[in-house]
Order: sequence, then structure tokens, then C-alpha cells
Amino acid sequence: VYTSRQLRQLLTDCVTGDVHDAAIWMKDGRYYDALRPNVEPEGHATVAELKAHRRDHLFQVSAFFEQADMFVFTLCLTEVWQDRETGSVFPTAPGVIAGEYVPARYEFVNLSFGDVMEDMGFVLELLREFSPNIRVLLTVSPVPLTATATDDHVLAATTYSKSLLRTVAGEIANTHENVEYF
Repeated sequence: VYTSRQLRQLLTDCVTGDVHDAAIWMKDGRYYDALRPNVEPEGHATVAELKAHRRDHLFQVSAFFEQADMFVFTLCLTEVWQDRETGSVFPTAPGVIAGEYVPARYEFVNLSFGDVMEDMGFVLELLREFSPNIRVLLTVSPVPLTATATDDHVLAATTYSKSLLRTVAGEIANTHENVEYF
């Protein structure tokens, strides 16, 4: 989970139990969970098998948050690939590990300060539903981007992303008693 939008989506899926068809990608006759494409590097033999793995994952994540009194989250990126129809976001671009990049279906989105603030506000509310007294420690990944889908040089894209994420982390920590930044 590299972005605020992925974290928001994961926690929402834990609450709703949704396993999105838009997040099922194919490659060489195998089915891949586009939300966790590297977890099963060989993919799944059937959609039913993939959905069972995904439901178990959501159950395990929910159980973790119901028991957690501390959650450490590292904000890593602002860049996401999004399904235009469903709004689902993915940790890799369609076609890199599995699936197929179809420009009419997928779009690149570089999250803004407002987007990340909104996502993290939503995340904090959901976390309190799982565990009312949970504390959150935010960090920002120092790892630079190796590539970008923006028109900017990768150094400028990295600077934008990390600066934005650091600003969000500071603002969230300053405005929420249960959140710290390190």
C-alpha cells in the first residue's frame, strides 16, 4: 500500500467486503489480484480462487485493525493508476505485471494535497471504527521515484510527491491528537 488512496480503498473494502471485478486482471490464462499483483506471482487458476484469497486478506486486515492500538503508515507516492469507471486505484500500471493497458479504461492520476488530506481524514475515521483508541504514526518514504507518468523529470516528480506527503503528514499530526509524525 503505497498511497493514501490505496489505504482508503483497502479499509473501505474491509468494511464492505467488496472484491471488485475491475481488480481482476489476466495474463497467460491466469487471474491476478490487481490490488495485490505481487502476492501470488503465478496468479490464480480461477476467479473464484482469487476472490477467496482476496476475501481472506480483507478478513485478516480487519482482524488486525480491530486488535491494533498502534498503526504505522508510510506515505510513499502520490501517483496512481485509476479505473475510470469504478474509481479503483492500483499499485502498478495495468499491463506491467498483468492485465492490459487500455487508455479509454485507465487513467494516470497524481494526487493533490487536497486529495491526500481527504483520503487520510477518511482513513482516520475508519480506523476509529475498527479501534476507537488507535494511535497512528505517519512517516514519509525517502525512496525516490524511479519513473514517473507525469511530463516532469523524475527528480521534479519525486520532489513534488515527497514534499506534498511530508506537508500532509505534518498537517494531520498537528490537527489530530492520536497522530504523530516521525
